Amino acid sequence: MADQLTDFLRDRKRQATPLNVDWEAKKADRLESVGRLYHLLRDLLREPIHDQTVEIAEVPIEVTEDYVGAYRLPELRLTVGNDRVVFCPKGINVIGAAGRVDLRGDRDTVTLLRVLDNGREEWQVVLQRVPRFVAVPLEQGSLRTALQRVMLP
Repeated sequence: MADQLTDFLRDRKRQATPLNVDWEAKKADRLESVGRLYHLLRDLLREPIHDQTVEIAEVPIEVTEDYVGAYRLPELRLTVGNDRVVFCPKGINVIGAAGRVDLRGDRDTVTLLRVLDNGREEWQVVLQRVPRFVAVPLEQGSLRTALQRVMLP
C-alpha cells in the first residue's frame, strides 16, 4: 500500500509543470487593486466622511504570502463613534478570485473578493458561504449590510 502512495506522489512530481509567474508583477497589481478598492470605499462613504460621521485612516501593515513573500500595503481603518472596523488585505492567491480583503469588526468578519471578468475588475461582498456561496457587487447597499454585520449592535 505504501509503495502505491509513493509511486503516486513521484508521478505527480514528474508531471508537475514549473510555475512561471511574475510574482513582482502580481504584487504590484495587488497594491494597485487595493488602492482602487480604498478609492471606491472613500467614494461610497463620501458624505459620512465629509460630515465627520466616519473617520478614515490608512495604516501600513506587512503581509506575508506563499510565493510572494513579505510586502507592505495599507489597511483601511474606519472609526464611527466607538466602533472601529478594519479593511485588512489578506491575499493575492485566492481560489476563485484575484484577491481578498477582510472587513473586520468587533462582531464578525466579512470577506471582500476581487473578481476579474474579461479584464474588468469588480469587488464583491461575500454574504454567505454555505449552503450556497453568495457574493454581490460592492456598492452602498452591500457595504451597509457588511458594516451592520461586523459592528456591534
